Amino acid sequence: MKLDLLQESANISKFLADCAARYARAFSRTPEAATQFKLLSAIDLVYTCGAGAQVALNLDTRERYDPDGTWTNENYAILKCPVWEAAGAARVRGELELVFADGSNRVIGPDVGEQAYMAMIGDMLKQSLMASRDAGVFNILPRRERCELGVEELNGMYGWPTYENRGTNNLL
Repeated sequence: MKLDLLQESANISKFLADCAARYARAFSRTPEAATQFKLLSAIDLVYTCGAGAQVALNLDTRERYDPDGTWTNENYAILKCPVWEAAGAARVRGELELVFADGSNRVIGPDVGEQAYMAMIGDMLKQSLMASRDAGVFNILPRRERCELGVEELNGMYGWPTYENRGTNNLL
């Protein structure tokens, strides 16, 4: 089985653009909507690659965001990723070919541990989030002066940024 991380990144980028546009529209619709759709302090992607593989876009509107596993808008949007579930099973059988963003390929098997595999997916999500930021996708969003970006694997096998590096390269 082949998993093209460049294509997956494109899917994530489209998902982020669609969600940003939807939130911005909802925020600007009426003064009442602004009480539900508040200024953002965090935009996080939380993912799982096992059964029910998906990426959840979690948003936070607290005045001072802290990555504590809770969000004011948990599961704001969910992107199902069934190919990730199939890819994980193929990895265990030694039949997974990953195509990386730079075009290089690598066949991985059970010798690549689950945490290392989750990091490959997490790094792709991080790059998608940062590329969306750099392309201005989030400029339409109502946000606080400090708005953080983050990625985490649901079971704690990957997290970006590390707590001590918050604010260095993950700000919107």
